[in-house]
Amino acid sequence: MVQTVETIRVYLNDKRQGKVTCVHCGVKYPIHMSNYTDHNLGGKSLKVQCGTCHIFSHVKFDLRRYHRININIPGEISHLYMREERININIVSLSVGGVGFIINDAFYVKNGDLCEIKFQLDDDQSSVICEEITIKNVDGRFVGAEFYHSDRYSYELDFYIMSEPLDA
Repeated sequence: MVQTVETIRVYLNDKRQGKVTCVHCGVKYPIHMSNYTDHNLGGKSLKVQCGTCHIFSHVKFDLRRYHRININIPGEISHLYMREERININIVSLSVGGVGFIINDAFYVKNGDLCEIKFQLDDDQSSVICEEITIKNVDGRFVGAEFYHSDRYSYELDFYIMSEPLDA
């Protein structure tokens, strides 16, 4: 019988540092990939052995400018310069630099479009986020977008995202 090797996703920050959590024993340990010479480390998978339980796993690295969390929050979107009603969306990923969402209703959007997105966080303050976004990726009903004013600091988003547990 062939033993399957589990894959662990690890977010690496801009210094190429992250945290690995063993899926077998739950031990967390830091990983430093700054000496790794391949510039295309994102998406690569390496086989690693846990120092505690000695079971092998695959580690797949996610190089992002900002930490991204998976969420499930309803929201609304509209084109920025058109007078139209807002369309329902479901936000599935979030970072301080951008958002990923599923379009629930008929809504035409393409790369480069400027839109306005509005949603409410499920934090203690029920913070409402209303931001201009630039569409970066359209794949069927899934849309990836970047916050248009990426130089503006959003305390609510930053605090919300950093309060989520960083498991991998």
